[in-house]
Amino acid sequence: QIGELEQSSDGTGVVAAAEVFQPAEPASSPSSPRPVLAFALGALLGLLAGFGLAVLRKAFDTSVRTGRGLADVTGLPVLGATARHGNRPPQSIVVREDPRSSSAEAYRNLWTNLRFTDVDQANRVVMLTGVSSGDGTSTVVANLALAVAETGYRVLVVEADLRRPRVADLLGLQNPAGLADVLAEGTRLEHVVQRGAGGVEVISSGPIPANPGGLLASPMMVQLLDEARPGYDVILVDAAPVLPVADATVLAPLVDAVVLVVRSGTVAARVEAARDALGAVPTRLLGAVLTMTPTRLDRGDRRYAAAPPAGQPAARTAQPAPLATHRPIPPVARLASSAAHQASSADHPASPGHQATSAGQPASSAGHPSSAGRTASWTAQPASSATQPASSAAPTPSSAAQ
Repeated sequence: QIGELEQSSDGTGVVAAAEVFQPAEPASSPSSPRPVLAFALGALLGLLAGFGLAVLRKAFDTSVRTGRGLADVTGLPVLGATARHGNRPPQSIVVREDPRSSSAEAYRNLWTNLRFTDVDQANRVVMLTGVSSGDGTSTVVANLALAVAETGYRVLVVEADLRRPRVADLLGLQNPAGLADVLAEGTRLEHVVQRGAGGVEVISSGPIPANPGGLLASPMMVQLLDEARPGYDVILVDAAPVLPVADATVLAPLVDAVVLVVRSGTVAARVEAARDALGAVPTRLLGAVLTMTPTRLDRGDRRYAAAPPAGQPAARTAQPAPLATHRPIPPVARLASSAAHQASSADHPASPGHQATSAGQPASSAGHPSSAGRTASWTAQPASSATQPASSAAPTPSSAAQ
């Protein structure tokens, strides 16, 4: 057929010739589509696209998610970080409900860092405030107060968030009268202080006033803090967030130090704005706390913190030593008085009787039940050295013989 079709026009010969080497056979499988190859190429392209999107997101993500990132943004030391657990509500008092959990230990670490940060300053009244609503400031204050009370310190919580108070509810306390009554009506301090679980004393917010900022800026707030200082070792002030309202910047100059609470995932620009707002008033930023971070504790660490080893008896719940009747003095004043006492002792040696009464408390109060207190500053010292009776200054004959 090819020869017939390819004849020249004048009939002299064949223009093209063809020879059949193998007859055509139908294919056993379709040439397209090829699902295995298409699936492999799709998976590879999807993996590369996802990796590229993750890199771009990380490159353009300006939110604060780690303690190092928070320190870089604020320029403040990170005092602690609290984790977010899926099986526990965010507003949970873990120090009371699950005291051996890793979350409870995070608040104890926060208290330890708070004690030994800038120890030369008297950090007795500390205000905690967040960047914006939902940072978990009230939860941090409630758990931190219980952690402080565990160590034997007398702690007072002032619920100064007069817009959306939460501390009293978290600690299971009533809110009939509180800070608003003190500031607006002059109610006495002892009439509004409530004692909660763990020995924590709380001044709740009271009825929500119409002008919270004006009440917090009144001289009555200064008077309240001055009256509370001699009676407590630590005063924690729960303030409203910085960016939505001006309450925190009003309270900041009235306290000894401020701690900024930041939720994980907050945009860095908002954190910087909150830091700048607090830095514009005369106050001292002590550090920052990162809340609701992803849980990354190793399983072995969780077991170590949760329960004693097999065969060991369960630990008994320890009770703090009785509080001292006298109030501690700030560390700076303590150091100054100690230096003055050493100078005077070098010029005028003290008599044995004077040594006996100056070793801690007067001899008349040496046997008081509440004299097993702590030291003047936040630095822990053995309670027995500060409360030794006056009669122990001179050794007895039996002890001298030993």
